[in-house]
Amino acid sequence: MNKKAIWLLIFAATLSGVSLARVHHADTMKELVKDLRENDSGLSFVLFYYQDKKMDRDMRQQVKDLLNEFKEVSTEEENVRFISVNLAREKAEEIRDRYARYATDQNPFFLLFKNGSTTPFKDKSGKVPFLTGFVDQARIRSLMNQSFEQEIKDAVKRKRKEREERRRARWYYGPSFYLGWDSPYYYRSPYYPYGYYGWGWRTGWGW
Repeated sequence: MNKKAIWLLIFAATLSGVSLARVHHADTMKELVKDLRENDSGLSFVLFYYQDKKMDRDMRQQVKDLLNEFKEVSTEEENVRFISVNLAREKAEEIRDRYARYATDQNPFFLLFKNGSTTPFKDKSGKVPFLTGFVDQARIRSLMNQSFEQEIKDAVKRKRKEREERRRARWYYGPSFYLGWDSPYYYRSPYYPYGYYGWGWRTGWGW
């Protein structure tokens, strides 16, 4: 697929309202904090991993496969921000120090965050749900859905309400065409509530 076709696909998906989720990457604590806070839903899912040139080929491939699994899950849930952090980088020292307790022998691990906080999300029992190791999509998805089940439902309801409000606003403020008294398409215009100017025909589109 050439570049032009890819851009056309992205443009079409945008027009149709499809979310093209992607994984954000943070190298420093400052970047991680920014990603956690600049999130409309307030829900974040972070993969911490180690990858450097000293790794053998098999280990590097395992890490690459895990990142692909994580990226695949990110396309399924638009209400959660997905973030990856390579703890092997020098700039990630502050992040390593803060979350090192969840790492075991430099194995990758997953944590959830809520409302821009840098403190890992805790469930109703007060425990921090997390996942370690080279896991598959099913386990990644399960951690997210079980931990953020109610939060995701609330986000969906909120977005549905916002879309309905925008739809009503477009109907009210959209363009109108006046075809005269003989037109079969009459409606009472909000712009002219009095007199014969209050009749006209509204099209099915607006802005």
